[in-house]
Amino acid sequence: MRRYKPRNSGELDTYVEIDGIEYEVSAHWEYQPAEPDVNVGEGIEITDVTMKDEGSVYTRISSEQMDALEMRVWDEVSGMGDDGYGDWLYDRMKDDRLTGDA
Repeated sequence: MRRYKPRNSGELDTYVEIDGIEYEVSAHWEYQPAEPDVNVGEGIEITDVTMKDEGSVYTRISSEQMDALEMRVWDEVSGMGDDGYGDWLYDRMKDDRLTGDA
Protein backbone atom coordinates (compact mmCIF):
# COMPACT_ATOMS: atom_id res chain seq x y z
CA MET A 1 0.00 0.00 0.00
CA ARG A 2 1.32 3.42 -0.91
CA ARG A 3 1.23 6.12 1.72
CA TYR A 4 -0.14 9.52 0.86
CA LYS A 5 0.98 12.72 2.52
CA PRO A 6 -2.09 14.30 4.12
CA ARG A 7 -3.10 17.86 3.40
CA ASN A 8 -2.05 20.46 6.00
CA SER A 9 -5.48 20.57 7.61
CA GLY A 10 -8.97 19.29 7.07
CA GLU A 11 -12.27 18.10 8.41
CA LEU A 12 -13.49 14.52 8.60
CA ASP A 13 -16.96 13.22 9.40
CA THR A 14 -16.55 10.42 11.91
CA TYR A 15 -17.78 9.41 15.37
CA VAL A 16 -16.65 9.79 18.95
CA GLU A 17 -17.81 8.37 22.25
CA ILE A 18 -18.80 10.87 24.94
CA ASP A 19 -19.95 9.56 28.33
CA GLY A 20 -20.48 6.08 26.89
CA ILE A 21 -22.63 7.23 23.93
CA GLU A 22 -21.44 7.37 20.32
CA TYR A 23 -22.09 10.61 18.44
CA GLU A 24 -21.60 11.57 14.80
CA VAL A 25 -19.13 14.47 14.69
CA SER A 26 -16.87 16.44 12.40
CA ALA A 27 -13.24 16.29 13.50
CA HIS A 28 -11.12 19.27 12.49
CA TRP A 29 -7.41 18.45 12.30
CA GLU A 30 -4.01 19.88 11.40
CA TYR A 31 -1.11 17.88 9.98
CA GLN A 32 2.05 17.81 12.08
CA PRO A 33 5.14 16.86 10.03
CA ALA A 34 7.86 14.66 11.47
CA GLU A 35 10.51 16.33 13.60
CA PRO A 36 13.41 13.85 13.60
CA ASP A 37 15.70 16.22 15.53
CA VAL A 38 13.45 15.81 18.60
CA ASN A 39 12.41 12.21 17.78
CA VAL A 40 8.77 13.02 16.94
CA GLY A 41 7.00 11.24 14.10
CA GLU A 42 4.42 12.74 11.78
CA GLY A 43 0.81 12.82 12.84
CA ILE A 44 -2.22 14.99 13.25
CA GLU A 45 -3.59 17.20 15.99
CA ILE A 46 -7.33 17.47 16.53
CA THR A 47 -8.12 21.18 16.79
CA ASP A 48 -11.90 20.96 17.23
CA VAL A 49 -14.74 18.46 17.27
CA THR A 50 -18.21 19.65 16.33
CA MET A 51 -21.68 18.17 16.33
CA LYS A 52 -24.33 19.38 13.93
CA ASP A 53 -26.80 20.67 16.53
CA GLU A 54 -24.51 21.42 19.47
CA GLY A 55 -21.44 23.08 17.97
CA SER A 56 -18.07 22.33 19.54
CA VAL A 57 -17.89 19.35 21.92
CA TYR A 58 -14.09 19.33 22.13
CA THR A 59 -13.98 19.95 25.88
CA ARG A 60 -16.46 17.12 26.60
CA ILE A 61 -14.20 14.40 25.14
CA SER A 62 -11.98 12.42 27.51
CA SER A 63 -8.27 12.09 26.76
CA GLU A 64 -8.68 8.37 26.01
CA GLN A 65 -11.45 9.06 23.50
CA MET A 66 -9.44 11.92 21.98
CA ASP A 67 -6.51 9.52 21.46
CA ALA A 68 -8.85 7.01 19.78
CA LEU A 69 -10.30 9.79 17.61
CA GLU A 70 -6.83 10.97 16.57
CA MET A 71 -5.87 7.41 15.58
CA ARG A 72 -9.09 6.95 13.60
CA VAL A 73 -8.63 10.27 11.76
CA TRP A 74 -4.92 9.59 11.14
CA ASP A 75 -5.69 6.17 9.68
CA GLU A 76 -8.19 7.76 7.33
CA VAL A 77 -6.17 10.78 6.19
CA SER A 78 -2.80 9.04 5.86
CA GLY A 79 -4.34 6.70 3.29
CA MET A 80 -6.59 9.33 1.74
CA GLY A 81 -7.47 8.53 -1.86
CA ASP A 82 -6.12 4.98 -1.70
CA ASP A 83 -8.77 2.53 -2.80
CA GLY A 84 -6.33 -0.16 -3.86
CA TYR A 85 -7.00 0.31 -7.58
CA GLY A 86 -3.69 2.12 -8.17
CA ASP A 87 -1.73 -0.73 -6.56
CA TRP A 88 -3.64 -3.31 -8.61
CA LEU A 89 -3.02 -1.37 -11.84
CA TYR A 90 0.70 -0.97 -11.06
CA ASP A 91 1.07 -4.71 -10.31
CA ARG A 92 -0.77 -5.60 -13.52
CA MET A 93 1.46 -3.34 -15.63
CA LYS A 94 4.57 -4.79 -13.97
CA ASP A 95 3.33 -8.35 -14.64
CA ASP A 96 2.61 -7.48 -18.28
CA ARG A 97 6.15 -6.13 -18.75
CA LEU A 98 7.67 -9.26 -17.23
CA THR A 99 5.63 -11.62 -19.41
CA GLY A 100 6.05 -9.55 -22.56
CA ASP A 101 2.28 -8.95 -22.96
CA ALA A 102 2.62 -5.17 -22.87
